[in-house]
Amino acid sequence: HGSIVPVNLTTASAFKLLACAQQLEEVIVVDGRYSFEELDFEFVAHIQQLVIVAQPTVPSLFGLRRILDQLIERGCLTQTFIVINRMLPNVKEFSTQAIENVLNVPKVFPVANDWRSFQAAENGGTTVRKAVPHCQAAQQIDNLARAILGMPELAPQSRWSLVDSWRHLTHAFSN
Repeated sequence: HGSIVPVNLTTASAFKLLACAQQLEEVIVVDGRYSFEELDFEFVAHIQQLVIVAQPTVPSLFGLRRILDQLIERGCLTQTFIVINRMLPNVKEFSTQAIENVLNVPKVFPVANDWRSFQAAENGGTTVRKAVPHCQAAQQIDNLARAILGMPELAPQSRWSLVDSWRHLTHAFSN
C-alpha cells in the first residue's frame, strides 16, 4: 500500500476517460466518490441517469437530501434513481413511503437487508441473482435495473405453499 500514489483527477481527464469508455460500450457505469466536489457536480451535469444509494439511517438520508438539494441548486439533476440499501421490514419510520416523503422524491427503490443472500453470492464469487435467484433483494435489484432501462416492473414471485410442495412431490413420485 505504500507504493499507491493518489491521482488528482481533473475535469478534462475524467471526460477523456469517459469518451474512451464510450467507444467500447454504449452504457457506462461510473462508481462515484463518497465526497462531492466541483468535479463530481460537473460530471453529474453531463450524465443521462444517476443512481444514488443510501442506507435507512438518519445521517445517510440527511446526506442524501443535501446532495439532492445541491444537484437541484446547480441545475444538474438528471433522471435520478434513489436506492435505499439494507431496508428493514416493519420499521415505520424508515418505510419506503416515509423516506419518499422526507426526501421529497416520487419513488425510492428499496433493497432488502438480506445479508445471507449477499454473503452466499460473495462466497460463491457470483451475483445474488445467480446465487439466490428467488431472494427478495435479487428481485428488487432486477426491478431497479428494469426501471433504469425503461421497462415495467416484474410482479413479485409467489412462493409455493406447503400444499403446492406436496403436490409437486407426489407428482414426481407418481411418474
